[in-house]
Amino acid sequence: MPEALPLFEMRWTTSQVAKLLNIAATTLFGYRERYSFPGPITPGAQGGYQHDFVELCLIQMAATLTALGVAPSKACWDHPAGQIYGLIEDLAGVQREHGPVSPLLAVDFSGEFWVFCAPEQTLAHILGDRDAMVIINLKKIVADTLSKLDLDFVKESK
Repeated sequence: MPEALPLFEMRWTTSQVAKLLNIAATTLFGYRERYSFPGPITPGAQGGYQHDFVELCLIQMAATLTALGVAPSKACWDHPAGQIYGLIEDLAGVQREHGPVSPLLAVDFSGEFWVFCAPEQTLAHILGDRDAMVIINLKKIVADTLSKLDLDFVKESK
């Protein structure tokens, strides 16, 4: 049986994050310095910083958005942290009061418009009068990040 790890208690240094997510450490330091991203940080034992799993997902999201043409200043946004946390709970089988979380996030290329997409919304409704948008599947971001850490969810049976 696989070992159960406390995902929300695990921490990684900036250099570990850079290696795991294949992002230059200087890029991560730049995100921190310029945009205070990915949110509050926990000081590490040796003076470095420790990032939690949700922050790894946010960094992966920002890297995906910048690769698609969204400016880093707009892609480095930590508001989806709550959405990611909810998706992780859904994957782990946690019963939530408000039901499952929608995994889709729409962002226009200017980075000025962000919307969490409800399941009943059509692409035309989300786009409105905008010419183009990026639709990010946060559930895929979570799954890809878990895969890079060589971790997976196992629902606990009682």
